Amino acid sequence: RPPRSTQGVSSAASDVYKRQFVHLGKPVVPILVKALKMPGTRLRYNAIETLSIIEDVAAVPNLLDAALDSNEVIRVRERALRVAVKLDPIQSIPALKTIVSDDSDTMRRAVAYLSRFVPDIQTPPLLIQLLGDKERYVAATALDSFWQLTRFAGKPHDWQGSTLEQRKKWALEWKEWWEATLKNRPAPSKQPAEKPVS
Repeated sequence: RPPRSTQGVSSAASDVYKRQFVHLGKPVVPILVKALKMPGTRLRYNAIETLSIIEDVAAVPNLLDAALDSNEVIRVRERALRVAVKLDPIQSIPALKTIVSDDSDTMRRAVAYLSRFVPDIQTPPLLIQLLGDKERYVAATALDSFWQLTRFAGKPHDWQGSTLEQRKKWALEWKEWWEATLKNRPAPSKQPAEKPVS
């Protein structure tokens, strides 16, 4: 059965206890979710790792809370966001929309990378915003993710040697292409609510 004491939860930081939690499966998810708020960076990180292995979508809101917590260490925030996107990409979109403007370039780069796994109409605008990021490596990651999502490569530019002003200017090309794509997208076919009676 799942450990009852706080000490039992804390022991999840070790590989031995992590394996035991994984073996117990979804019934221990509430305990692991509580561990996300407990002291100890390693404890919280291992709780996230264990949730990743158990793969219970019910943990996603708590993982997103951890990713959005500006007082949390970046390593834990970034891992929580990765696991949340892995478990439920669509549910993670609101968090991605917030973190895209995060002060941490590590978190913005995480959005740039993880967005390639979120095939939704709301994702490309996030990547377009990151094309104009002040950090070149964030912009380069967003460029790659945009291509993987849309197969649009755009004009060749020297992103690695670019200035912030250049990246912002080039991002407008991607924005124009995306807006044109949305405008020219065929309307979804209208299906009857019920099968016609013959």
